[in-house]
Amino acid sequence: MEANAPDLVRTDEARMRERLRELVRERPLITVSAAAAVGALAGGVLFSRLGRLAFFAVCGYVANELWHREGRLDVDDLIAKLSSR
Repeated sequence: MEANAPDLVRTDEARMRERLRELVRERPLITVSAAAAVGALAGGVLFSRLGRLAFFAVCGYVANELWHREGRLDVDDLIAKLSSR
């Protein structure tokens, strides 16, 4: 599906979803940290034990999916990227 198709109307929700996917790919640590903060707040304040259980289950699932989708983290490549900045 082309992003610039003339008869395709992009909604705000579609743009937000695209931006979130882009953010997860570009900065996975920030997105996982934000999800952890929201989950910790919801788990500690709103749902107590049930919230924490769901939070850990979702975090494990998301981390596993990121690991398999993005490939294993190569420490040497990461150091080379960070040192070139």
